Amino acid sequence: MKTSFLMIFSLILLFSFQSIEAQNESCSDLKIKHFSKFNPELQKKYKEKASFQYDLKYHRLEFFFTDINTKYIKGKITSYFIPKTSNFNQISFDLANNMTVDSVFLHQNKITNFTLSNDELTINLGTILPQSTLDSISVFYRGVPDANGFGSFEQSTHNGVPIVWSLSEPYGAKDWWPCKQSLDDKIDSIDVYVTNPEAYKAARRIAYFRNCFGRNENGTLETSTSYSCLSYCNCRYKLFVIF
Repeated sequence: MKTSFLMIFSLILLFSFQSIEAQNESCSDLKIKHFSKFNPELQKKYKEKASFQYDLKYHRLEFFFTDINTKYIKGKITSYFIPKTSNFNQISFDLANNMTVDSVFLHQNKITNFTLSNDELTINLGTILPQSTLDSISVFYRGVPDANGFGSFEQSTHNGVPIVWSLSEPYGAKDWWPCKQSLDDKIDSIDVYVTNPEAYKAARRIAYFRNCFGRNENGTLETSTSYSCLSYCNCRYKLFVIF
């Protein structure tokens, strides 16, 4: 009797988790269809432009805030990707024109041949990356983001204390970090490192947030997420003052 009860209970749990996962996937699909209507031409380029023909697998986002009274941000974005085509010698990311790209590194080699125009960072790799093989690239950048999305990147106050926060939904991520805003290319996993003044605390708002490692010896928040999600979901976090 006890064994039968445990088997039935286990089956109920299994079907419950499967139902939740199905609902989450359904919600995700509906959101993609909804946001695709906002800017269909933007999504079209990810299927047609050669430099966007890659599958994003992982991001390591490193953000540095020195003064929460301003919107200034510095960052290093490392992206792991798999080229989907042969002769892949260029890669593009979405990034607002007013941001500054300081340097780009591929295989620990500095790349100087890149352009930032029409809100696209296009990098000439100087070599052909093999198709279907995992590779990575790092972009160092800085600037004062414009607010062009629905709360894409904001500096405001809470009870008279300055804060910085971001929503980035659905196309605001490029306002403040180099990303791929395709609604069809979900990133498998992500690590986020936020360094900010000691009086502040960083927190990420994301439903499938997995691990928070706390602050390291440099005062940097370390978090990790192992759930496929879109670019704007990855950086829905705020900086709060510690009360």
